[in-house]
Amino acid sequence: MGNQKYTEERLCEVIGVFLQYGYNKTSLEMIAKALDVSRQTLYLRHGNKQQLFKDAINYCFNLNYESSKELMRQPVSKELYVQLFDGWCGQYVELFQTSPYAEEMLTAGQTHAKEIIQAHTERFLDALSCHLIKGGYENPEELAEVIYWACKGFARYAETRAEYVVQLERFMDAIL
Repeated sequence: MGNQKYTEERLCEVIGVFLQYGYNKTSLEMIAKALDVSRQTLYLRHGNKQQLFKDAINYCFNLNYESSKELMRQPVSKELYVQLFDGWCGQYVELFQTSPYAEEMLTAGQTHAKEIIQAHTERFLDALSCHLIKGGYENPEELAEVIYWACKGFARYAETRAEYVVQLERFMDAIL
């Protein structure tokens, strides 16, 4: 145990472990084993399971945000927004659909990482609004909110990532 180097980049793998076993049943020991690192390493870096969960959520949101900002250097288009939201939400559709602990994970996110999720949501919405302003859209803040929450809803109820993308394409055709 503990042969793999533990770096911040491995935090997204932590989310996969939580989805596999559920937030409540997952222990630092289980995560350490899955990552092939020592439990002590996790304790030293994060202190406890809740902080590790929050750090993993924060890290994954940061990665998604940086990818989104890069995409938003391009002009507004249906294709771009499908790609943008597929990266922001779509990549997680099948993970959540196949996990029997998806609801528990969403609840854990709202319980233990609510402030982090809200901050990243606001940051993404601000960037999206600015992008829509550059695209010449009226009421960009409201439009950003409508697009964001509709796409989050599609992600929640789509059974596959492909189905999510089809819903995104239809929606973007109608709204942009």
